[in-house]
Amino acid sequence: MISAPALSLLSCSEKVDGGYVLVNGEKVVPEYVMQIGDKKVSFDEYRYYYLYSRDNNDQGDRTYWDGDGSKAADLLSYVENNIVSQYVMQIMADELKITLDETDNKDITDNYASAVEYYGGEDAFNKKLAENYLTPELYNDLSKTSALTYKAYQYYYGDNGTMKFTDEEYADYFEKNYYAAYNILFLYAEGEDATNCPETIKKINEISERIKNGEDFITLSTTVGDDIEGMKANPNGYHFTEGDMVGEFYNTVKSLEINGISEPFTTSYGCHIVMRVPLNADTRESMKEKVLYGYTDSYNNWVSGYYETLYQELVNDKKESITVKYSDIYDKISPTTVY
Repeated sequence: MISAPALSLLSCSEKVDGGYVLVNGEKVVPEYVMQIGDKKVSFDEYRYYYLYSRDNNDQGDRTYWDGDGSKAADLLSYVENNIVSQYVMQIMADELKITLDETDNKDITDNYASAVEYYGGEDAFNKKLAENYLTPELYNDLSKTSALTYKAYQYYYGDNGTMKFTDEEYADYFEKNYYAAYNILFLYAEGEDATNCPETIKKINEISERIKNGEDFITLSTTVGDDIEGMKANPNGYHFTEGDMVGEFYNTVKSLEINGISEPFTTSYGCHIVMRVPLNADTRESMKEKVLYGYTDSYNNWVSGYYETLYQELVNDKKESITVKYSDIYDKISPTTVY
């Protein structure tokens, strides 16, 4: 399967056989759907973004869109925002006079050839593309735009990026946005949850009393409960920012003074006690690549790095100066009219 993440950063166009908008029972193939600055978004390109997003939402059940129309409106807004972001990145690359070089073009050609081979030949690959609302031409155009916009990102935040953090700037950012804590956790017993967990609450309360009577929290975190391996793997404590941990965990740690110990509390995982500790410089440096550039978590989900957040802010600022116009077909677009 062609992955949505691999293609969702792309842009451009060519006619997809069978693609049309159903208007009053007639099949209409518009030349373009939107104009962003002086760049027109072809129907083929818009169709790819729209139908891929539609399918991801409804999973093939078109009744998902029944109701007051709010879901369809949200889809339209989401797709527009995604496309405008991609085009603004292109505009930024143009303004920086960034172009693809021979190596970039060779990589795109080689990747295309590898995909064809992986799927067993041109016919099979073309079929897979069509299933994802693409043609070979559109796929290649999107690949080129993806490479171009990535080079623009690298211009700012790559190895020699003009806006890359100094060591001091990174340390300051980490100090202001990250927290460190040791955790003692008991997972819920069968049939328990955060609202009804007498067995697990009893366990965590017993540990809380032992800590209040003088036992060492850090030692206990590696000897009791259900997060022993996690604590052993993080000898300086978990280091995290907002969004890395469930809200109850993050907010409890944030509310503590350094070396403060919480009362027992519940999350969706179980019952916890946490101890907030100072940030560790060695851990900060070991996390630098993930913090700034992002990483894939244990569930195979991409977690954006801080540079991506900063880059998106640049894109959002640029958006404010870009004019977006719409063709007559735009008001006819819906989850059941685009094919």
